[in-house]
Amino acid sequence: MLKKVDQWIQMLEIIMGSLAMAVIATLVFGTIIARYIFSAGILWADEVVVNLFVLMVMFGSALCFRTQKHTEMTLFLNVLPKKGRLALRIVIQILTFLFLLVFLYSAGLMFGNSLDTKSTVLRLPMSLMYSSLVIGGVLMLYEFVKDVVKRLKDELKGDEKGKLDVIGEATKGDM
Repeated sequence: MLKKVDQWIQMLEIIMGSLAMAVIATLVFGTIIARYIFSAGILWADEVVVNLFVLMVMFGSALCFRTQKHTEMTLFLNVLPKKGRLALRIVIQILTFLFLLVFLYSAGLMFGNSLDTKSTVLRLPMSLMYSSLVIGGVLMLYEFVKDVVKRLKDELKGDEKGKLDVIGEATKGDM
């Protein structure tokens, strides 16, 4: 059951991010054509593009947590001894978790404070626009916690080829 829910979440992240990118590309191209060929702009396009960009970034960030594609300072980590790497990675995991909690809390505040506010051009509720921050924050937190739990299970279980370090990669010294 949980695996199916996780698959649906992954599909949601991919589809929403892809759709947002496709609509952004279409609107920007259409706006360029309208301005330079027909000498008329599409007033509402900028508002839609900005909000879709935020939505795309939120879903894309969650997907990056899922696929472990966020950047990491490996150069600095690699010069540390194994225990130093482990300690630094634990600190990074805690700081990331705290950041995601603060982000989600702030997104919730923005959402709550915008319930009576409308967007400038389309007159849509701003809470609709800020909901992508809340949804993205929840998805990022979900993906992060899921990844940390998996890494801890892998660390405790170990691997036949060698013990796994915190990021789930076999270390050379353990092989």
